[in-house]
Amino acid sequence: MKIRSALILALALAALTLMAACSDKTSNSRLNEGDYNDEDFVLAREDADSALDEMRVDDRETGDWLVWRRGDDGWPDIDSVIYDSTSGWHYRQRQFNNDYIEISVADSFRFFDTNMNYQFRRDSTTNVFERRLKKNFELTPQPESLSTYWVRNRERNMLWEGLADSVTTLNGDFHRLWDGESRARSFSKLVEGDLTDISFYTADLEDDRPAYPFDGEFVASMTLDIETPRRQAHIEGELTVTFYRDGDNFCYHARLERGDNWWEWDRCFPQ
Repeated sequence: MKIRSALILALALAALTLMAACSDKTSNSRLNEGDYNDEDFVLAREDADSALDEMRVDDRETGDWLVWRRGDDGWPDIDSVIYDSTSGWHYRQRQFNNDYIEISVADSFRFFDTNMNYQFRRDSTTNVFERRLKKNFELTPQPESLSTYWVRNRERNMLWEGLADSVTTLNGDFHRLWDGESRARSFSKLVEGDLTDISFYTADLEDDRPAYPFDGEFVASMTLDIETPRRQAHIEGELTVTFYRDGDNFCYHARLERGDNWWEWDRCFPQ
C-alpha cells in the first residue's frame, strides 16, 4: 500500500510539473519579439530609462541623509529639518519659484537601530532607513516662447534595511507623472510600480560615490500619450527591470511587454 501511494504521489507531481511547463510555454509563445526600430518602442524605452535615471538621483540623495555631516553650528547642517521624537520622523520641505519655474519638495525620513528603536541620526547601530519623498516641478515659459509648458511630479516610498551589514536592501514603490504641451505637441507619461529587494553595497551609500544596485527587481506599468502634428500615439506596457553586476559595471536588464510583443535591452554604469 505504501509503495502504491508513493507511486500515485510521484505521478501526480510529474503531471503538475508537466502542466506548469506547458503553461509557461504557452505564456511565452503568445508573445513575439518586437521591432526595435518601432517608434512606439523607442518612445517607451526613452521614458523607461529616464524614469530609472530619476530613481538614481533619489537614491544618491539618500546617501546625503545617511552621512549627514556636522555643520559649523551643530546639527542639523541642512536647512529647515524638523524632528518629531514621538514618531521618529524628520520633515524637510523646500520651495523655489521665479517667473519660469516652481519647485516643491517634501522629504520625510527616519532611522531605526537594530532593535527597531527610533534614532535622531544614524550611528553604528542604525539598521533601517525609511524615506517618503515627493517632488513637484512646474515650468511656465513666457507667452511668446515656443518652449514646452510641463508639470512633473514623482513620489517614492522607500524602506532601506541592512545598514548595519555590508549589503542594504531597498523595498518600496514608485510613481512618476510628466505632463506637458507646447504649440507643436502635447504629452502625458506615467510610470508606477514596485521595488523588490533591490540590493546596494552599504559602503556605496556612505560617501559621495554613485550608488548602483546589483540585485533585485522593479516591476511597473507604463502609459504614454503623445500628440504631434505628425502623429498621435497611445502606448501601454508592462516593464520589468532586473538589476545585476557585470564585472566592474552595474547594470539592469529591462523587458517591456506590450500587446503581442516584447522587447529587451541592457544598460550599464559607468557608461
